[in-house]
Amino acid sequence: MSARRLVLFDVDGTLLSSGRRGLAAFSEALRRTFGTEGDLAGYRFEGKLDPVIVHELMRAAGIPEAVVAERRDAALSLYLDLLEEALAVEPPALKPGAAELVARVSASPEALSALLTGNVRRGARIKLTAAGLWDRFRFGVFGDEAWRRVDLGPIALARALELTGREFSPAETVVVGDARADVECGRAIGARVVAGPEEGRLVGRQAPSRDDRLRLGRGLPPRRGDRSRPGRAAHRRGPLWREDGRLHRHRRVRLARVGDPRWCR
Repeated sequence: MSARRLVLFDVDGTLLSSGRRGLAAFSEALRRTFGTEGDLAGYRFEGKLDPVIVHELMRAAGIPEAVVAERRDAALSLYLDLLEEALAVEPPALKPGAAELVARVSASPEALSALLTGNVRRGARIKLTAAGLWDRFRFGVFGDEAWRRVDLGPIALARALELTGREFSPAETVVVGDARADVECGRAIGARVVAGPEEGRLVGRQAPSRDDRLRLGRGLPPRRGDRSRPGRAAHRRGPLWREDGRLHRHRRVRLARVGDPRWCR
């Protein structure tokens, strides 16, 4: 059976977190390469592409554009060396339900599981290999393939077509992420979006829509007018989410149902 659904996963904040070790590796790489880490403590990483993160931090710290462009790749290479060493000691922490979700989607003959992430390819491989998930994805689109995250979506669709010979429509494409940038990326290609919270905040803070309501308790987007309660659940106490304009709190967050074959219809 050929895949009928393309599922594109973000990595950081959605599937796992590299924690303090990952941040320390990034900080050391910047200081060794540029002599400063810039305002790393105040920088918002969510949804950003790795090369863009280096560029924005160093330009804000006063490093000339030409110097940033010349040394950016070296900084990222050093960061990845340090990250690989760090995660060999302490693997990244998986988000609740992430392993089960990825396992279900990758095992479904009706779904094509892939990555759409701001990490460069090697960074995604290091993190997901340490977490035991790298081999679950058929292909990936990475943070060094475009300068804006919204430009990664069309690359993913083209790559899926090249791999399978099938052109996935917007209705057959799902972006799974945790940040506003993931929602915007999905919307740019007309895909459905399953979005979780950005560090406890609601994605976008706008009025809820079919895309960015935080519906981790359900595998299918609700039908128009559906006011059912959050799905009963599977894993640990979860974050706030929005449904019908009201805030709720899941006692548990269910992600696994996304892999249910019915979800691929």
